[in-house]
Amino acid sequence: MQVHRSSERYQTDSLALTRYARGQGKWPVSFVSGIRLIGRTHSRGSCNRLTSEEESSVTTPMHPLTSLFDSVLSLDRQPDNQASPGWFFPNRASGLLSVAAAILDRKGALLQCNVGFSRLLPESTRLLPGANVGKHFVAPRFADLVRAAESSRLAGYAGPLAVGSPSMSLLPLRARVWLSRQGVHLLAEYDIDRLQGMAGRSHESDQHQDLLQALQRDYDQLKLHTDSVVQTSLTDPLTGVGNRRKLDQALVDEISRVDRGGGPLSAIMIDLDLFKRVNDEFGHAAGDGVLVGIAHQLLAHLRASDTIARIGGEEFVVLLPNTKIKNALQKAEVMRSGVAESSPTNTNKKCTASFGVAQLRPSENGASLLHRLDVALYRSKAEGRNRVTSAEVHSVRSIPSPSPAT
Repeated sequence: MQVHRSSERYQTDSLALTRYARGQGKWPVSFVSGIRLIGRTHSRGSCNRLTSEEESSVTTPMHPLTSLFDSVLSLDRQPDNQASPGWFFPNRASGLLSVAAAILDRKGALLQCNVGFSRLLPESTRLLPGANVGKHFVAPRFADLVRAAESSRLAGYAGPLAVGSPSMSLLPLRARVWLSRQGVHLLAEYDIDRLQGMAGRSHESDQHQDLLQALQRDYDQLKLHTDSVVQTSLTDPLTGVGNRRKLDQALVDEISRVDRGGGPLSAIMIDLDLFKRVNDEFGHAAGDGVLVGIAHQLLAHLRASDTIARIGGEEFVVLLPNTKIKNALQKAEVMRSGVAESSPTNTNKKCTASFGVAQLRPSENGASLLHRLDVALYRSKAEGRNRVTSAEVHSVRSIPSPSPAT
């Protein structure tokens, strides 16, 4: 058939085509008579061809986008010598990347495509002749697209489309889908409006993420500072062991543990003997050095779960979780002998200490335990110093008053 090309007839048909596009008239007769069906079906019959009745009933004119579709394919059409006749594969060097064009059979097998369409598919599927790419049509599904195209052979489907796989990022497309003897034609471009919206949301998301990261950094720094402040508030600045606040806190925690059915709790109170003489004879700086040395020596005998705190000038308390009085007395004796055998380097003078030991009683509070420790300690002082006394042996009324220079 020949398409009429006279100037007058061409102008008449163009005007009629414009009216048709606006819904105001019929398709020009010359365009109907001049219809051309493009392309070839796959020589092996992998395409679902139209039946003889369907072929005989095809009177629909060529789709208005067919010429554009062919032009898009021709930009990157590259014959593959190893493929069956009629197969063309995208040339990545010269093809359009933002426009997707493809021909599929009605079951979704890929017949032809350009590089823009291949970029929508998983890497393993992109260049496989006859690969089932219909399964990668997410919204609408491929079967729904075919039904929409069949319902209006000229208009076909026009609307949004998403193609890809769960492992890929789905980019929004605006697509036109129609049918011909070749198969299912798809021509699509990226939906710029939706992409810009996604980019805006992505930018906002990035800003939100940056803000969260900045807040997290500030929180981490604040937490480090807070932990440092808390640790400082619980530490004796001279010796580095705990202070009275640390002892009070540890007592509450340990008594709560015992009340919940935990193991026993024992405690030791230590007071250096005649320490005032050290300060008077060698000065307070030397006395401070002696205290630091004694604190480190006591620490060397303790477990990580134990707590030691300096609660007065030369007085210390040790908490021993999961320890009975017998073991606590043994521990105190080891500590006493270690102090007695040491010689502080800044005084070269022997130093001794007196010890009181007690085990927490049922329903006893921290204040009561510390009082019994103090009574046992002063008995050690009254009986000659440099000794260990158990609070479980003597009653409070039998304790004599210690001498003034303890």
